[in-house]
Amino acid sequence: MKTLRVLIWSPTGCGSHYSGPATSTYRLIKRVVDNNRVKVTLVHGSGLQDPNDGYFSNVVKLPQVDVGGSSIVSYLRQMRFLLASRSWIRRNYQDFDVMFTPASNILTLVPSMSAVRLGIPVVGRVAAAGTELYDNGKGRAMMRWSSRRASLISKLSRIVAISRQIEERLHLLGVPAEKIVYFPNSVDCLRFRPADRDEKAGARRRFGIPADARIVIVSVGAVTRRKGQHLLVQALSRLPTDVHLLLVGPVREAEYGSLLSSSSNANGVADRVHRCGHIEDIQEAYFASDVFVLPSTDEGMPNAMVEAMSAGLACVGTRISGISELLDEGRGVIVERDSSAIAESISEYLDDPQLMKRHADSGRIYITANQNSETAAKKFYDLLLEVSDR
Repeated sequence: MKTLRVLIWSPTGCGSHYSGPATSTYRLIKRVVDNNRVKVTLVHGSGLQDPNDGYFSNVVKLPQVDVGGSSIVSYLRQMRFLLASRSWIRRNYQDFDVMFTPASNILTLVPSMSAVRLGIPVVGRVAAAGTELYDNGKGRAMMRWSSRRASLISKLSRIVAISRQIEERLHLLGVPAEKIVYFPNSVDCLRFRPADRDEKAGARRRFGIPADARIVIVSVGAVTRRKGQHLLVQALSRLPTDVHLLLVGPVREAEYGSLLSSSSNANGVADRVHRCGHIEDIQEAYFASDVFVLPSTDEGMPNAMVEAMSAGLACVGTRISGISELLDEGRGVIVERDSSAIAESISEYLDDPQLMKRHADSGRIYITANQNSETAAKKFYDLLLEVSDR
């Protein structure tokens, strides 16, 4: 059996840091490498990437793109990355059987077109419904942004849709049906499991949460306006004093991070808001908690919610891509993106603990049956192998 040579093209890197597409891809790659004859090369432009990650045979860094700066500076960095990408692919394309991109944006689609022209099969993935497939804003509408992107996506060998909404949107944009593969994000259900009593008490102690907290709300993800952590702080002020909030994730927008701090003080809940940045043992955050809430404006399928459901937490989220199907059929609560609606959903759990348990149990059962990483890794490997043989 031949060794499959895979090129992962991920400008923001590929690892366990907080970037949804990179994290979910990394988890699949780890299982694929463990169980198959695979040689994986990662090409990126991230300052956070571990250059010595043992799951990659080779790690190549092109001009960095994940640093701050003005829009002009950011544009120039992207252009440098794309120029270097074209040159690198031309020099190295014969070393690969298939290319995979964790997301579909300009930094992955333009290099993908170079690969396609040189005969490398490419499997792309749409990781966010709004930013990748819709004409949000006047400028995008005038440029027919979504139609142009769909035209490029259609040239790939396969395109992975991580939610039903994304799958439907791709069909609507005219992407050939035979190229679309529904493939939701997956999770290690043995790692992300319900905590026992001692594990929960220990995790709460490590995060500085009182042992007698009646409900601990957790939200995991980068601190950005899109994720909406400020709404959780506001909702907390409407809830009893024995309800606490745990926010886990790095601050990606400094001004918004400062707003969270001032909002906690202004709402009189600073002593009940527990914040930490990126942590490797993320399951500890779920062990400490009872309810996961994500009031986001745009997702593909949020890894954190999949993790939380696997960990046996009741979940609350907004009606957007990924969340709607995860919480369908009584597996959680879908709310408006409003602090009072969030507070009301938590109040329902306070009044009816059995409802919270039913949602938690049904979510765990659903994820174990449908989005287990062991099954997903085999499907991922088979997809790459099928495309490479064409």
